[in-house]
Formats: sequence, C-alpha cells, structure tokens
Amino acid sequence: MTAPASQRVVRVMFYGWAAIGIVFSAASLFARGGILDSTDAVNPATWIAGVLLIGAGPLAMIALARWGTIEALRVFAILYATVFIIVQLVWPFSAIAGAEPHVPFIGPLNSMPLGLIALFYRRWPVMLLPVMQGVIVAFSGWWLGALDGVHAIQDGLWALVFTGAAMALSGSAAVSGLRLDDALTQQREAVSRARTAKAQRDETARLDALIHDDVMSVLVTARSGAEVKELPAYAEHALSEVSQLAKDRAVAGATTSIGTLTARLRAGMRRRPNGSVSTRIDSSAPISSAAASAMTEAAAEAIRNAAKHAPGAALDVRFESDAERVRLVLSDDGPGFDPNTVGPTHLGIRTSIKRRMDLVEGGAASIVSSPGAGTTVTLTWSRP
Repeated sequence: MTAPASQRVVRVMFYGWAAIGIVFSAASLFARGGILDSTDAVNPATWIAGVLLIGAGPLAMIALARWGTIEALRVFAILYATVFIIVQLVWPFSAIAGAEPHVPFIGPLNSMPLGLIALFYRRWPVMLLPVMQGVIVAFSGWWLGALDGVHAIQDGLWALVFTGAAMALSGSAAVSGLRLDDALTQQREAVSRARTAKAQRDETARLDALIHDDVMSVLVTARSGAEVKELPAYAEHALSEVSQLAKDRAVAGATTSIGTLTARLRAGMRRRPNGSVSTRIDSSAPISSAAASAMTEAAAEAIRNAAKHAPGAALDVRFESDAERVRLVLSDDGPGFDPNTVGPTHLGIRTSIKRRMDLVEGGAASIVSSPGAGTTVTLTWSRP
C-alpha cells in the first residue's frame, strides 16, 4: 500500500538534508577553520561530537529515511537538534587557550537540524529557534575572538535568515503533503459515496426488473381468473428469485458454483416443455452471485418472452463456461421481431434483460432477431 503523501515528503526531505550535510562535511574537511584545521583549537570531546554531528548524522538520516518509521524520524529530529544546540553552546567554552581562534565548523550547518524539526513541529515557539541560532552564532564568534562585534552580529543575522528559510522550506513541504493527503481523502470519500449511490440505483433497477418479471406476472395471471396450471410453478419461481435477491444483498462479494447456476437455469425451463438445455463446462470456477442472479433473471425474462410471443416454438438453451467467460445462449425458432421497433415502455428487453446484465461488472447482453428468423438472446459474463 502506498504511504501517505505527508510521510513521503518527510522521507524525501530527510534525504535532501542528508545530502546537504554530506556535501558540507566534504567541503569543510580541509578548509581553513574546517574539520582538520580545528583539531587543536577545541577540546577533543567537543571536536569529536562536532564531527559526528555533521559526518555520521547525515548517514544516519539516510538509513532512517530508507528503513525507519515516521515516529523514528521524528524522535531522531528532536534528539539531533537538541544535541546540535548543546554542542554549539558548549563550543565557546571548550576552546583551547592560546590556539588560533576559529568559528565552530558546525555553525554553517545549523539549518539542517532546524529543517528536520520543522517537518514535524510548526507552532510559533518552534519558530523562535532561528532567533536562538542567531544569538548562539554571534556569541560564539565574538567569545572565541574569531570575529569582532560588528562581524559577529552580521554572522548572527545571516544565521537567523538561513535557518529561518530552512524551516520555512521544510514546513511548507510538510504542509503541502498534509494538504495532498486531505485532498486524496476527500476524493476517496466522494468516490465511495458515488459508488454507494450507484449500487443503490442498480439495486433499485434490479428490484424493479424482478417485480416486473416475476411478481407482477404472477399477480396479473392470478387476477385474470384464468385457469393456468403453471401458476403455482410461476409463484414458486417468483418466491425463489426474491429469496435469492435477499441472499445476494446480504452477502457482498459472494460466489455461486456453476452447478448451482445450471440447476437454477434448468428449474426455470420447467415451464417450457418443448425446450432443451445443453451445457459445455470447460471451467468449473465459480461465478459471482450478482452475475449468477442477473443471468438467471435475464434468462427467465427471455423464456417468458418466448412463451408469450412464440408459444409453439422450440427453445434451445446452451450454457458454456470456460476460463475467460460464462455464456448463456437462448434461441427460439419463433416469428421473431424487429428490435428497433420495441418501444421505451416495454421493460422486458430494455430493463429486464439488457439493463440487468449491464449492471453487473463484466456482464453483457445482446438480442438478435428479425421477422421470420427467430430470436437469439446471448448473456455473457467475463471473468475478472
């Protein structure tokens, strides 16, 4: 899983400040007043602490940025800045008497620890750290005798400006990461709400189709008072479909076996005595319950249409399942019709068959017919 943008920004800034520290350490190694030139100017313990701060510190930052947690980076930033400031404060009082005075070689790199602090803390007390750095730098240069009062104040002002700019840079980068995270969170919430609304609309459409196909058919037939011996079977099928709908809604992501699907299809064909069902199963991998229900309900509507408009025609049902898709083809040799002449109020084709399959991810339906040439309904579900 991709880390939040705010965490990635922190790691990138650690890499950046580490690179600055390494470059500075290399540049100050042989420079006048640099690392090697200051070995006799200050107490050995203070000198070693300074070398570790600007030498080993950046290497530790790189390792933590690569493998450490964000909490580990935060703790390191606090400890590193604290130790850095302590060494700065101790340095003027660790100078060796009689040695050539040098400005502390760690001073010019004071923007690095404060830049790390600004990645995690941005309240106003923390923003006083650049002022403190200006005072420390000015005092150190003057106390050691490396700078007169005017130049010491100038160095202090430069330290204030550079450390303030470093903290502003790091703080701005951290805030940008947080804002990006907020924007992404809002976007994900909007997408989730849109998906929920679409799922609700799809469920409503599916329920409308089920009521039209099964429940209304039974009610209209019963109300007509006609002697229809298949009426109990129709009612049983309608109850079965409503029950299956409830189960599908209760179990999100459920699957249905191919054997169960073919059994449901054969049960739906019981009302069509002159129909036949053939199967070719090259893959017995299960089908999503949503797709199984959509395919069963769409097939039931196709069977009803054939019984209504081509009552004496033979109905051939072919079921196929392979590694890529599940396919159901229902063909009759009835009088056929022109699909372009079907009006918008006829829900059987538009809603109960095509729309029902379109609502399922990977589902599709096609209806091929022409006057005198029969009708073929093809229902397909592509495996993910």
